[in-house]
Amino acid sequence: MYNEKLSVDMLKGLSIVSKANVLWHYTTLDSATKIINSGNLLASDFRFLNDAMEMKTGFHMVQSWMVQHENEEVRGLLDNEDQFMTSLGAGGWPYIVSFSEAKDSLSMWRGYSDLVVGNGGVAIGFSMEDLGALATPQIFGNPKKSIYVRREYYEYLDEAYRQLDPRAPASALFGELRNRIPLGKNRYFKEEREWRLLGIPFPSDEHLMEEIGGQFRLRFDLEKRTPISHPIAENPLGIVEVMAGPKTQLAKLEQFCSFAFKLKELDIPRLTQSKIPFV
Repeated sequence: MYNEKLSVDMLKGLSIVSKANVLWHYTTLDSATKIINSGNLLASDFRFLNDAMEMKTGFHMVQSWMVQHENEEVRGLLDNEDQFMTSLGAGGWPYIVSFSEAKDSLSMWRGYSDLVVGNGGVAIGFSMEDLGALATPQIFGNPKKSIYVRREYYEYLDEAYRQLDPRAPASALFGELRNRIPLGKNRYFKEEREWRLLGIPFPSDEHLMEEIGGQFRLRFDLEKRTPISHPIAENPLGIVEVMAGPKTQLAKLEQFCSFAFKLKELDIPRLTQSKIPFV
């Protein structure tokens, strides 16, 4: 479940450049109110995401990269598949919070809110700069863009290999691969334009874990402050906009936010309504 400090340093060092400056977290209305009231996002263990195929996709892409690698030692890590899986997972997998570059996306509303059953949904638009600033003093890395093109993902893994100490054994690659597997995505999901926050808890971070439905989640603190008690985020909870989904009443969202943010003595972010006429 836990990893070494080096893995967190790896997470903070990974970078994929994009022009995105607002990342959207699509969720249900109920979950959105919990996020704002608690001042926390909850990260899920990579092994237990809603789509179990995500982990398999990352594994298969890494394995196919290793099979054709120029270094015989790297190829040799696959000789014993059971040992490979054990070594890769040693120390635990990252916990993940997902976002999207796509603003007011019908496919995202359908996939990540309760539109189908009529409960509506909410998309919370976070400042990418604030998310990065909030991650710095926590056990999370900066937001990272998912990769849907196999060639680009191989280049991303090549970067991990080049960063290794030339004197280190090939097995030292496991830590880097463990942190990069969650960013490899099936090309058919490219429309989601996903970004991810990845965090790794230490044994001393058990107080940051929260049990929900039999699974432990890792809290990402949106109210983190500096040592002199100033908010780290420039925007309230790092939020620049909250959007009511196609079946969510904007007035209902406005009423909730007017009370919730005032109770926290924070400015109310911009509140908007989806323009999608969902049927």
